[in-house]
Amino acid sequence: MDGIKSIRSDRRQSVLSVRRQSRRSVSSQRGHDGFQTNDKLGKLVNSTTLKLIQKDRAKALKRWEIVLLIIFAIFLISQLAIALTVNYVIDPSIPNPNADKLFDEFENPLEDIIGSTVPYVQNWFKAWHDSASNECPEKNECPEKNDNPSGLLQNSIFKTTTVLNGPTNATNDCLENYFQGLREHIPTSSPLFVRLVLQNLGGRMERSPIIHKALGSLLTEPQDLVSMYEESMSCLKDNVPFLALACVASDRLDPPDLADVETRTIFEYAVNLTAVLEALTKYMERDFQALSEFVEAIATSRRKEIEYSFEKEYAGDKEYLAFLLAKYRSMVVAAQSLFYEKNVNEVSTNNRLQLNILEAVKLDLEYGRTENVRAGLALAANTRDGKYMENGELLVKLGKEWVDAYIAWNFVFVLTSTSGPDKIGKLLMPSLSCTTDPHVKQRFIQRRIISLGLAMMHVYSSPREGINEVLPYSISSDQASVLETFYTNLNIPDKNSELGRSLGRSNVENVVLTDPDTDSVWKMLFSVCGQSCHGNSLGMTGSVLTSRWLNEDDNFFIYVGFAIWLTVVFTGFGLEMFMVLVYEKNGWSQVHENYWKLAQFLNPILGMVTFGLAAHRNFLSLITVVLSFWKCGFPETVTTMYCSLYDLKKDKIKRGCLFADALATVIHHPSAALTICMANTGTLQLDRYVFDAIIILCLQHMVSLLKYFHRFLYIGVQILLEIWLEWTILSNYEHLDHWTLEMVGCGILLSHWIWFVSGSLDFFKELIMANFEGTEEKKASKRESVFEAFCGPINVGKFENFDSSNSISEEMKKGSLGSEENFADNDDEDLDP
Repeated sequence: MDGIKSIRSDRRQSVLSVRRQSRRSVSSQRGHDGFQTNDKLGKLVNSTTLKLIQKDRAKALKRWEIVLLIIFAIFLISQLAIALTVNYVIDPSIPNPNADKLFDEFENPLEDIIGSTVPYVQNWFKAWHDSASNECPEKNECPEKNDNPSGLLQNSIFKTTTVLNGPTNATNDCLENYFQGLREHIPTSSPLFVRLVLQNLGGRMERSPIIHKALGSLLTEPQDLVSMYEESMSCLKDNVPFLALACVASDRLDPPDLADVETRTIFEYAVNLTAVLEALTKYMERDFQALSEFVEAIATSRRKEIEYSFEKEYAGDKEYLAFLLAKYRSMVVAAQSLFYEKNVNEVSTNNRLQLNILEAVKLDLEYGRTENVRAGLALAANTRDGKYMENGELLVKLGKEWVDAYIAWNFVFVLTSTSGPDKIGKLLMPSLSCTTDPHVKQRFIQRRIISLGLAMMHVYSSPREGINEVLPYSISSDQASVLETFYTNLNIPDKNSELGRSLGRSNVENVVLTDPDTDSVWKMLFSVCGQSCHGNSLGMTGSVLTSRWLNEDDNFFIYVGFAIWLTVVFTGFGLEMFMVLVYEKNGWSQVHENYWKLAQFLNPILGMVTFGLAAHRNFLSLITVVLSFWKCGFPETVTTMYCSLYDLKKDKIKRGCLFADALATVIHHPSAALTICMANTGTLQLDRYVFDAIIILCLQHMVSLLKYFHRFLYIGVQILLEIWLEWTILSNYEHLDHWTLEMVGCGILLSHWIWFVSGSLDFFKELIMANFEGTEEKKASKRESVFEAFCGPINVGKFENFDSSNSISEEMKKGSLGSEENFADNDDEDLDP
């Protein structure tokens, strides 16, 4: 028996000797079995020894893998639980009526409108120009063609004579035929019709005392309209292209028979609508409060009513419905912009006037009215508005010829797109059509925005009470019936009629504008469109999930923030894992102990630097956040978790406290790091409510070294700071302006509560053992391993009844990597036959 033991002992010593030589003779070349060997060492180490080394190393690695898996599982589960709690438990329980928008907010639609309008027009112009011109395939080969006219308009060489003498077939009779019947049959306004018009502009306009003041006597007694007819006719006679249109129309359309009661009722309502638009337009350009009423109405309640009415009435005509919805929304933007410019007395640079024209050009294209398309595109290419502000009014330097061309072009568009006479009047009222008057010409844009916006708000509905007998201030039941029938049966005329083509040709021939160069048209379209309004060329473009689910920039940068956060957390815990292996292999010395204290000492200043950099979105804060929050890589988290799982020499309460400490650290550090990551992406701002808690956290770390000298003083100070911290977080919680900040607050509170409970339990356990078991506390001795440094030395706060010879250093070496004793503990078991 003694012989067997002697053989086993000799064998054991031989194996240990080989292992020592193995570790001292490691070469730079890795052998077949995964260890660094040389030829001489390979002859000394037999296969049995290598298997033993691999077995112990695999066991240690498996333990660390389990530790890391637990840490990351806790991290993911805890943060997900916090996020769900914040969004579905805490936030709904906080009574905050302003948390959700209880109104339908208007979002600027111009980008979508431009994207659906300009490329369509660009494609048509390219195809039309390529087919209509004989230009060289490569422009650079024909430099003399660079200023080639686009051909949109008829050559303008003879138009000066045309302007002076008027079109050959245009006479005043062309206009007289239409205005004569109005003078005879509808000489005055009707307060009853005016009230009905006001009702059909929407409830807010109808209720507004300011709007009632603007209309004045129109609401109370008949007003003379003949003077308005005469002024409009006189102004339109000076508009040569419009006069030509009137003659073309008179050849194909008879003037309306206003002697007919039903026809007169329809036109009487249209004329009163024009009178209301004229009065309101003039008043609103002078009165800021009245303009405010209009802007608020067109953007809020009336917008929803109008969009519902359009979708119901024009559901069968998708092109016209899309045009109306886009036009209304663009007019909301134009009205809001006008209001803002008047408010600040400052002009904003934009291309909305060209976009307004191109919207109608697109619908003309869809309906095949290419003649008027040419006039509209040339009009847009010749737009040079020269906007400026003067005494709160938006003025322009558009010439009379341009404004006349706009009125003529838009008249053809409206006449061929709708059958209602109420839509035409807004172009013919004196405040817009009298372009000879510099006062009118300068104010054309702001008046056009107001009048067109008001006209878009108008949707006919019958008087609420219906008949005179019920409401004395209503039109008669017969008149209401006529109007109801007319607007119910109102249809869009022939989309591409001969009349529309003839009117379009008249504009091409008679508008007094320069036929723009091809480059001028392309430049205008490029300017309105920008470089991002075209559709995608590749089928895969936009198919990635981030494009589909995170189409808003705010949501995408939250996604980026979380990606950065995961990187930071992975780096922090990975650095701890790397350093613990280094320390366990090389041992823990007083030098390391001093470095650990230095890392704790520098933690507050590194934290302040981190938050300062993040406040300015400096990504260097990602480096300092790892160095600060994970304390330069000292493995306080992974070693604590390891001890709680594998240090069987400790009692269950101590191991439970260690696990709680590790759990709190896993929650705390990533929660605080989330603030830095989201601040770097601009998702949240580091305001006073965030820094309020940061300062206290830094103060807690500033006194961390006090525990090495005055333990009870350290505990007292930390308790006071903890009360202050939690009070601050709870006090500022409702001011945290993003749900990720709420996650941070909840994570920090949760981790601090866990630390407080585990620390209290560990502290009172020691007190109980000291008082009831009669043991004495010993001062700390030199720490011999990284585990003792972070899990607590066996003789600090321990008592005589504990066997100090079984130190954690000896116990943990069973799972360490690189130390020679690592393989000594199980030799007997491994070498037994």
